[in-house]
Amino acid sequence: MKLYTRIIILAFFLFIAFGSCKVINPAEETPSYIHINKIDLNTNYSTQGDSSNNISDAWVYIDDDAIGAFELPATIPILNEGNHKIEIGPGIKLNGMAGYRSKYPFYESYINSNFKLVKDTIRAIYPSVQYIASAKFAFKEDFENPGTIFEKTSLSDTSIVIEDRGNPTSNNKKCGAIHLVGTDTVFECSTINDYSLPTNNSPVMLEIDYKNDNNFEVGMIANFTTSQQYKESLVTILPSDEWNKIYINLTSFISANNALSYKIYFYSHSSSAKNLYIDNIKLISF
Repeated sequence: MKLYTRIIILAFFLFIAFGSCKVINPAEETPSYIHINKIDLNTNYSTQGDSSNNISDAWVYIDDDAIGAFELPATIPILNEGNHKIEIGPGIKLNGMAGYRSKYPFYESYINSNFKLVKDTIRAIYPSVQYIASAKFAFKEDFENPGTIFEKTSLSDTSIVIEDRGNPTSNNKKCGAIHLVGTDTVFECSTINDYSLPTNNSPVMLEIDYKNDNNFEVGMIANFTTSQQYKESLVTILPSDEWNKIYINLTSFISANNALSYKIYFYSHSSSAKNLYIDNIKLISF
């Protein structure tokens, strides 16, 4: 084979090889970044109760296109620059489970219609949200007033008492306390009133602040008639040394039973001294 023929063949293969590299390894686009440390909640205390929350995630949209869900705090790369609409939906752990994350249907999204993204630059966003206007509060119990919406059942040895919360806020100075000690080994209470709730798979959630050194169950009682009921434990809440918050999804239970009305109940038992504190309990639907 002549020399110039070999040179032509070699040049052809080098062209193919280097051309392929450009396809396989294209130039990477430099992203812009946003940083979200947390999402705050503002409430009208008289109608919506305290602003305690456990917003764990940010569901991010750019110009109405989903970017993803990010556990907070988060620095998020975005392949855009210039002015864009940014929407941030507050996300929670359903039933306190890290594997079940969702946008919370009763919090509105934060929206900035003209947020400037700058390539290779981190810009912080400080979202603040509210309950959505159509959210309906069947009840709110923060134990700030004498009496409570709960009563002990026939199974219970003890009742809820109102005590100082221990770490008060401007609105929150009291909490409900349950002490299992001595012969008081079983606690069970339910709401005094029954509540009619939507049964068409429309979201229904129960919010609870809690601090406890013993497991306790949260469940519902479905009232089909004045004499026919069905009771089911929905969530077992594990001990927490610090105040925590859980969002319990009641939607499936309500839709499956399609009862006339429902009650919420709590249950715990222990043969050794244990304490349970609850606060800011809200039953919310549309």
